[in-house]
Formats: sequence, structure tokens, C-alpha cells
Amino acid sequence: MGLKGRHGLFASEAWWDSIKAGRLQTQTVTGSIERTYFAGQDSRRGNQVNSFTLRLADGSTVDESIYTHHKQDIALFVPGAMVTMVYALDELKAQPAADGSVNVARTVLEVYCVLPTHQPSA
Repeated sequence: MGLKGRHGLFASEAWWDSIKAGRLQTQTVTGSIERTYFAGQDSRRGNQVNSFTLRLADGSTVDESIYTHHKQDIALFVPGAMVTMVYALDELKAQPAADGSVNVARTVLEVYCVLPTHQPSA
């Protein structure tokens, strides 16, 4: 994957220990799903949704893939749902990034999805 491995080999016990201890930086983003869509070139039955656009508090958007442990949980990813994603920021061998910063791989660690609530009309 081109990772430096300074905090342990990817997904090894040392790597997870580095995350827990805060040596390997993480990033958390939270926002509301703006839209869901199918991304990719594979033919799928019914164009199954596999991606979404997340609108963050600052107005920017992030396009991300849907990750679940159970296929039926894909139904949680609907416009208006709140999503929090936690990424590990693992340093890459190729440095620096195009903008001069540290070049990292963003690996999804956790995804939380909360369905929108609908308020009854007054």
C-alpha cells in the first residue's frame, strides 16, 4: 500500500495499539447525507447504492463509500441521515503531498449512521 509503517504494519496489533495510544493520528468527520448513488463500472442488479455525498458543517462535501457489516444496513444510508466517520491517517512512503503537507492514506475505522427523525406537522 506504500505505507511507511512507522506505527506498525497495517492492521497489526502494533498498528491498533498506536491508534489507541494516539501515536497514529485519526480524523473524525460528521455531516448529513446529501445524496446516495452507485459508483463504479461493475454491473449490479438494480444499480445498488454503494456511495454517498456527505455535507459537512463548513458546507464542504465528501464523497465516500458505504461500509457495513450487514448488507441490510445499507438502508440506513439515506438523504438526511447523520454520519460520523473516523479515519486513521497513516503516513505514506511517497512524501510530500502535492500541497507540501504530509502525504497520508485515510483508512476508514468506524462509521456511525443515524437516521433522520421526522417531526409531526403542527
